[in-house]
Amino acid sequence: CDDDDDDEGHDGLGRADDFAMAEASPSRVHSGAPDEIALDAFGSSRKRTAIRSFVTGSAASDSDSDAGGEGDDDEEHYDNTGRLVACRSSLNTLKRRHPSWFHDLPSPYTYRDLLLFIPMSVMAYMRRFDGTFGWKFGVLLFSVYFGMKGAVYSFLFSGALPYFKAIGVSSTHFQALLTAAAAPWSMKGVIGSFSDVVPLRGYHKTNYVLVVSVIGTVGVVSVAIGVFSTGTAWLAAGAFALGHLQLATVDLLCEGQYAQRMSDLPAVGPDIVTFVWASYMLGSLMAAGVVGPMSDANLTSEMYWVCVPLVVQVVVPTALGYLGEVRLPRHNWEINWAKFREQRKTFALAAVMALGAIGSAVVNLTAGPTAVLVYSLCSSATLVLAGFYVLPRLIAKSCTYLFFVQALYIQISAALDYFYTAGPKCVP
Repeated sequence: CDDDDDDEGHDGLGRADDFAMAEASPSRVHSGAPDEIALDAFGSSRKRTAIRSFVTGSAASDSDSDAGGEGDDDEEHYDNTGRLVACRSSLNTLKRRHPSWFHDLPSPYTYRDLLLFIPMSVMAYMRRFDGTFGWKFGVLLFSVYFGMKGAVYSFLFSGALPYFKAIGVSSTHFQALLTAAAAPWSMKGVIGSFSDVVPLRGYHKTNYVLVVSVIGTVGVVSVAIGVFSTGTAWLAAGAFALGHLQLATVDLLCEGQYAQRMSDLPAVGPDIVTFVWASYMLGSLMAAGVVGPMSDANLTSEMYWVCVPLVVQVVVPTALGYLGEVRLPRHNWEINWAKFREQRKTFALAAVMALGAIGSAVVNLTAGPTAVLVYSLCSSATLVLAGFYVLPRLIAKSCTYLFFVQALYIQISAALDYFYTAGPKCVP
């Protein structure tokens, strides 16, 4: 019966049933029950119960949870080990039930096997992706990460240099405009928090994607029309910011959706990451092939008309429900005040970060370098301290480290871009 599944079309919904058998009984994957032996090797019955609870998806009984004296570190150790057991069992079951979804080199192999290894592996990967996550979700991911984060993102960043040079913006002013235009990327925390608490007509993600797609389209069309000049360059930066707002929101909400899919099917979850990054790289490559030649032809505004359909296209798979989000019952459409109160500190930190990003954009556009430096130092110190107050200590330390990695790397890429693309008068 299992072999018949290989020839059927799948939409990816409900494909977790292929993993259910392994998760419910990992010892059935191979004769000899190696996974059961692995479970027994952990020693105490409490550890075995905890691992089985993770594998089966059921909670351990209260008596088991209260027994024993192991600490949090010990629990984390065997919980992680349980994840490995569950993933290995699920993957083995998947290989046994759907051998066409995997391709390995035979032993011994020939030169022909080597030549065919990559195309055969790609075909097996695509069958596995379709069978587990579905072609509809794949279309949605390709739309977002090829069309949006790959192509549109490259247009908005790579195309900004020739665009602002064409309207007579200086290199230092361009650095400030680029900072202001990218401010929405620092607002992802408050965007995600808001969408979690306030469902939009029963959806936490789908309708937000549709709304910001309209906003992003307005921004990109404004850039393409080319009505801005040196005096209104700040308005052009605002139009770019609308495009970045769409990108940041769509990227964030789609990440949340595919992260859930990866959590549901951890054995093949990395397939999504592969698909996302392959789509992103292809989109970036395509955009680079358009931005360069059109910029050289002085079509700095017109090239954004190429960008408009890429901005709009994400509406189609989202409106068709390819995101896979289930609509909430009508009585759950209200604001989730309970979640807001429970996570009020985290929401407050996200709001402070968003306000800091908006303030940074305003200060960069209106104040001098001294004011920008003072504001940056004060806002950064505030956010770092707030992170230690709100977040778990480990996450706060990680965020602080990543902050210093970026802060200590002086970036003047916008000004350097002017130097690298300057004419003979500047660079003889």
